[in-house]
Amino acid sequence: MNIAWDTKDLFKMETIVSGIIGVAGIAASWYITRLYYLKSLGVQRKEFQNTEKDYRRIIEKFADKQNADGEINKKLLQEKRIEQCVEKYERTGGGEFLVTIIDTFPGLSNKEKADLLDTALLRARGRKAKENPFRKRYDAQK
Repeated sequence: MNIAWDTKDLFKMETIVSGIIGVAGIAASWYITRLYYLKSLGVQRKEFQNTEKDYRRIIEKFADKQNADGEINKKLLQEKRIEQCVEKYERTGGGEFLVTIIDTFPGLSNKEKADLLDTALLRARGRKAKENPFRKRYDAQK
């Protein structure tokens, strides 16, 4: 049994093998890149959570002292409200639940509520709401 290889057949086989090796290399490169990307996201998430825990401890320390300065207490209350909204957003995954929560906060004008919703959504998902119902109410009052 004599198998003779033609140069055209060899060229086709070489092209096919090169293509397979190229696709395997691209797939391996993508997989390794994805692993390092996910690892990086995990590290960023842990660092953010540690920083956030430290920040919460500082806020609670100041709030526990019953600071006489009203401006600081107001700012601390605003930060606690933002944190509550971010936690609610992370649990529910929807901005419509934040509107309900923010509506329950006493003593806020529609402008302050709109700013609170924008800030909470910026921290939770990285962008403001496309349509802010509190901003609409505030614009309607003008």
